[in-house]
Amino acid sequence: MRILSIASLCAALALTAGAVSPTPYPVTDTLQPGGIYNALTTDAPMDVPLADLGLIEAGIIGAALFKDADEIRIFASKKDTDSSPLARIWVNTAEGGTFWFHTGGEGNASDFIIRKGMMVIVFTRALKEPVAWENIFHTQRPNPNADVTEDLSQPIPSG
Repeated sequence: MRILSIASLCAALALTAGAVSPTPYPVTDTLQPGGIYNALTTDAPMDVPLADLGLIEAGIIGAALFKDADEIRIFASKKDTDSSPLARIWVNTAEGGTFWFHTGGEGNASDFIIRKGMMVIVFTRALKEPVAWENIFHTQRPNPNADVTEDLSQPIPSG
């Protein structure tokens, strides 16, 4: 069985996003700027519509071009992070500031449902300042004292 560490995960994510030195960051209440991979959850505790996360309202950066915007990457599960994400989504300012698929679908992604067990990462390609954001994956968990992102220093099993 091959083991994929979080450092390997970030290196793989960097290849597709053009980041130089990705840094994993477990998010409870703040999105970190400057090319950080913000792990919102490694195991979503419930189904949540993407639009209900409040990321646009919190201030993630959209753009007319995908490469200039912050990006949301959604994986089927933590063990699938060595595969392509199920979806890569951004806020498309040319389409009214709505969630938009880059991969994993076509057009408007506002109705995308993050299913229980999925892993969600926000890559802050454009964000320049930290953004306060209430992580509902953390606050609405059955056990809110449990770490929403587990221990990111632990190896991630490869599928």
